[in-house]
Amino acid sequence: MLEQSDIPEVVESYIGEAIDQRNSKMPQFEGLGPVDMITMVKYLKPQNSAFGTMGTANSTNSKHPKVNPTSFKDVISHTEHYRGEIGTFFYIMGIDNSDSTSIAVSLKEIADSISETPQPWFDKIKSFNVERISLSSWNSFRSYDVTTIVKIPGNLATFIVNEDGEEVKDITQADFQLIMTETYMSSVVRSISLMKENRNDMEQQPLVETLIFNPLMMGKLKSTGDTFIELFPIVYEDGHLLGSSPTIAATNRTNNYLVDTFVEIVKLTRSIDKAKEMLINLSKKFPEVLVVLIKILLVCEYEYDAFQLVNELLSTDYTNVTSINNMNIENKSVYIGELLYIQAEHLMTNRKEYKYAKLIAKKCVELLPNEMEPWLLLSKVYFKLNDIKNALYTLNCIPTALVKEKYILKRVVDFTSKNTNNLPRLHLPLPLDIKLNDIDSVDSMNIRLENESCDPDLQNLPATTLKPIFRRIYQHLTKILQTISWEELLSIRSQIFLMEEEYMRNPQTIEEINQRPADNKRLCERWLDNLFMIMYEDLRVYTIWRKQQLYHEVEDSTISHTTTEWELFGLCAARLGYQHEAASAFEFGLSQRFSPVCARQLLEYHLTIHKNHQRENNSLNSKLTSSKILQQMEKTNKSIINLCIKIVCWDHRWYINFSLLILEAMGIVTQDMGISKVSNEIRGNFNNDVYTFFKNNILKFFKEYSNDDYDV
Repeated sequence: MLEQSDIPEVVESYIGEAIDQRNSKMPQFEGLGPVDMITMVKYLKPQNSAFGTMGTANSTNSKHPKVNPTSFKDVISHTEHYRGEIGTFFYIMGIDNSDSTSIAVSLKEIADSISETPQPWFDKIKSFNVERISLSSWNSFRSYDVTTIVKIPGNLATFIVNEDGEEVKDITQADFQLIMTETYMSSVVRSISLMKENRNDMEQQPLVETLIFNPLMMGKLKSTGDTFIELFPIVYEDGHLLGSSPTIAATNRTNNYLVDTFVEIVKLTRSIDKAKEMLINLSKKFPEVLVVLIKILLVCEYEYDAFQLVNELLSTDYTNVTSINNMNIENKSVYIGELLYIQAEHLMTNRKEYKYAKLIAKKCVELLPNEMEPWLLLSKVYFKLNDIKNALYTLNCIPTALVKEKYILKRVVDFTSKNTNNLPRLHLPLPLDIKLNDIDSVDSMNIRLENESCDPDLQNLPATTLKPIFRRIYQHLTKILQTISWEELLSIRSQIFLMEEEYMRNPQTIEEINQRPADNKRLCERWLDNLFMIMYEDLRVYTIWRKQQLYHEVEDSTISHTTTEWELFGLCAARLGYQHEAASAFEFGLSQRFSPVCARQLLEYHLTIHKNHQRENNSLNSKLTSSKILQQMEKTNKSIINLCIKIVCWDHRWYINFSLLILEAMGIVTQDMGISKVSNEIRGNFNNDVYTFFKNNILKFFKEYSNDDYDV
């Protein structure tokens, strides 16, 4: 149940300000567009009415004759002039906006949470009624903003505004329904993409005035998973309009945010059968959608079925593609390239057949020369073959001209901390439904002091600001570094690359250098040279800190560092591939105070350990007995549960009730233990409020929204 304390609010300077600002910025919106926004007009209840009935207007209301505004601009600025009337707004993700009824129910729940009991409002307690409440959602397919306004009590109206800020009228019922479908799909894609693209950055979002729900649990009339699968064919053809992740250069029908979200939803809700049936039907019109089916089969661990389908579509020489040649596909080379990429990655990662993987990856690069992923895959294959020179040569060829930003939330409505009357505008209540000492004891002032006193070498490491595409390449470089020394890596670099300073001393055209035989030097791309320098900085700082650690261990003395410093050192160690050392740093940090960074990174570490346990358990050559492995898995599962609960409580403090990392982690644990055993483990170690909240927001997902895939 939604509580008042779960809702952040910003007070408008004037009623309608938030929507006015949103409309004025529409030409700036790109890609997935802005986050959904709630606005409310609320007023003080009459003193003789304590139970949420409609109040009476001010005595001055006679100066404001009753009107029934019909245009969008009139509606958002119109008020009934009730006593103490104010406008507020906040951003929201995960709300069900699939149809008018669902929107009305969702908005009524928010309004009721404000009106039902007196609200702590800054330094006072006030009793409000909500006069009207609206939801604005961006349609990313056609750059429309769709606003539904609910008047309480009263009617519901939906207005559509184009990117020029003009109201769109005279829409047929069929077009209106399509626009609503597109708007709903856009909102779900934003919710999933935000968490998916920001996983490496702790799923952080910068707008504190944002309330985030799990969209997969918010369906009012039907589950979101079922609705998304049902509506997917309607918008599939235009999915490329939403854009794609930063590592994709050319967005197409099978590589875009819509498809990524679809795959993620099917994986989380275990809806493989429904999705498979729908995609097979859709492939009659769009044959390339079978690539999406293959992706789904793989993430749902149906590897045999996935590669049986790949083999049906591809012939053995990868050029005479019998099945594909008979298909009506616009760009067959892209389609073939995607299939080859899937096959090559499987051969490298799962089958360890590196020579075959190299042949296929080379063909994939030929078909998709402007994409990063095939080049990176080929470099990884060379690395697996212990061919460091060609691994680096291939990295140097990665196209990086188009560097895209990941999807993050951006503030649409600008506001100052106080209004013209010097009254505060940002209302951030403390959620009261759960209490956990580790979370409640965190002092923001102490964190600020930690940041101010932090080791500047740790704070200023350039690797922390790498764009997604360069972060991926850097991760691969660090894996190479784990197998050879820094000096060896520099020696190989000097053997195969001409650095920019050398080129300036001995100028030649880039074409002349790069057309030489493979055993001669090639010009090192500036961005790759920069990654080497960034790696040097990480190594330098890591070495200094590690020496300090070892010294104190030998001397059996205490290391005096702040949690913020342990965070940064742990992140540095993790980037370089020193996972055990990173985990140790995060544990030190958490021993002093709770840190969401340390907790999330340590959770990622335990998930890796869990995979290792599973691999060991499935191995015929394991040195450990099955009972010993299961004992280790049980210990790891308890660590995962403990970290998940603390992260969930911390996130809830900041109005965030959705995390893909948490769902993945708890999905793994629940698969091992079953829902009842996990529930008992939590009940036995945490207070009842924490247990109830976690059960209703996390365990309920596996029990009711995953197609009965988890044992109770």
